[in-house]
Amino acid sequence: MKKTLFIVALSIIASSYCFADDVLTGYAAKRDENLQQKAYSPSADYAFKAGDTIVISKSMTKYLTGETPSEWVYFVRHTIQQVGGKRFPQGILIRGIFSWVGPDDLLLYRAVEENEQAEQRQKEDKPAVIERQEEMGQKTQEERDEIARKAARVGATPLEPIVRDTVKEEEPKEPVVAVVDTVAKQEQVAEQKPEQKPEPVVADTVAEQPVTDTVAEEQPAAQQDTTASDSARYKGIDRFTIGVRGGMASLMQQTVNNTAKSFGFDALLDIQYAHYWITKKEHRVGLLLGVSAGYGQGGLHNGVDDSYTRTSPEGESIQYDVKTENIKETDRQIQLEVPLMFSLITKKGFFLNLGPRFMLPLYTPYSETLVKPEIKATFPWGVVVPDEIATGKVTQLDYNGKSAQSMKVNVMLGVELGYEWFFKSGNSLGLGAYANYSVYSMFKQQTQNKGLIDVTPAAPTIVDVYSATDTYTSKMGYLDAGVKLAYHFNWWKK
Repeated sequence: MKKTLFIVALSIIASSYCFADDVLTGYAAKRDENLQQKAYSPSADYAFKAGDTIVISKSMTKYLTGETPSEWVYFVRHTIQQVGGKRFPQGILIRGIFSWVGPDDLLLYRAVEENEQAEQRQKEDKPAVIERQEEMGQKTQEERDEIARKAARVGATPLEPIVRDTVKEEEPKEPVVAVVDTVAKQEQVAEQKPEQKPEPVVADTVAEQPVTDTVAEEQPAAQQDTTASDSARYKGIDRFTIGVRGGMASLMQQTVNNTAKSFGFDALLDIQYAHYWITKKEHRVGLLLGVSAGYGQGGLHNGVDDSYTRTSPEGESIQYDVKTENIKETDRQIQLEVPLMFSLITKKGFFLNLGPRFMLPLYTPYSETLVKPEIKATFPWGVVVPDEIATGKVTQLDYNGKSAQSMKVNVMLGVELGYEWFFKSGNSLGLGAYANYSVYSMFKQQTQNKGLIDVTPAAPTIVDVYSATDTYTSKMGYLDAGVKLAYHFNWWKK
C-alpha cells in the first residue's frame, strides 16, 4: 500500500513539473516576440537620399578619406549631394565640403521625401540635434559669426543656437558672500587686538641697525683696493653687440593627416643692447634687448591618393581619382625677432642668456615639387580617361606661391650659452650655442579639408595645386638650434 502511494505521488509531481515548464516556455516565447516588436523601428529601414538635410554626428572623427574634420562642420546643417560611389559604395558625399562620410555618422534634420521611416528617424535624431543647438548657444557671438561665415562658403546653414536661462542657478550665491564678509571682519578684529599690545621692542631694532650697516659698508671698503679685480671697480657695463647665428630650423606644422615634416635651416643677424650690474662675486647680471633679422625654412612631405566628384559646365558628374607618389613642399620665411632676455656673465667668462623671443614672419613664400602625378577621370556611362590632363605624361611639376601664415606672432623661449674672451680694449668676443622653441603661436586656422590637388572640369581642364600649409596645417610654431658668434662693444661705468 505504501509503495502504491509513493508511485502516485511521484506521478503527480512529474505532471506538475511538465505543466509549469510548458507555461514558462510559452511565456518566454511571448516575451521574446514582444521585445522584437519593440526593438523594431521604422527608422531602421530609412536610407539617406540626395537632397536630405543632415547634421554630422560627433562620433565621426575622420572622413572616409582619412582627414580630420574642422570643428565648425559639426554645428552646420549640410545637404547630401550623392549617395554611394565607386570608391565608397556605402559612403555619402556632403555638398560644399565635398567630403565622404558613413551613414552611421549622420543625424537626419529634414528628409527630401517625407514618409513614415523619415518621420521616425527625425524623431529619434532630434534630441541629439537639440543638444548640438545647446552647445551652439554656449558659444560666444564671435564664434557663431565665424561658423556662419565658414558655412556660407560651402552653401550651408548654421544651427539655431539654444540659450538656457542660468539666472536661477546664481541666486543662492548672495547669502554665502555675506557670511564670508562678516567672518572675515571678525577675524581681522580678533587678530588686530593682540598685535597692538606687544609694541615695546625698541631695544632689539636699535641694536640690529648699526651692526648690519657697518658690516655692509666696511668689509668691501677694506678689500676693494687689494683683492678685487679690475672689473669689480666698476658699477656696471653698457654693451652693444653685433652677432651672427645659424643652424637647423623647423616650422613645427601640426597637420590633419600623416604628412611628414623635415628640418630646414635658418641664418640671422643679431643687433643687441644690454646693461649689466656687477655683483659682489664679480658676476655680471643684466637685461638684454635687441632685434634680429634673417631667413628660416622648413619642409613637408606628402603623398596624395584621393577621389572626389565634380560637376562639369554641361552638368555631367565626373569622378576624379588623383594619385601622386610624392609631394615635397618647402616653406620659407623672412623673419624678425625681438628678444627680451635675462643675461648672466660669470667671472671666468661663461655667459647665459635666457628669456622670451617674439618672432614675426614678414614674407612667407613656398615651393612645391610633384613627382609622377596621375589623374584619372570617370565620366557618365562608364567612360574612363586615364590621363585626363597633360600631367599624365609629366614626371615633375614645380609650383610657387605665398603661404597663409604671414604676419603671425610666435612667442619663443630662447636660450644662449657659451664663452667670451675679453681684450685689453675692454671689448669681448663671444662664441656659443643657441636654441629657441615656440611656446605660443598666433597662427591658428581651420583647415579647408581638401586635397593638395584640385581639378576644375573645363575645356581645357584646370588643375590647381594648393599649399599644405593652407589645406592640411591647423597650427604652426618654430624650433631652431645652432651656433652663434658675436662681438661686444663694452662701456664700463665707474
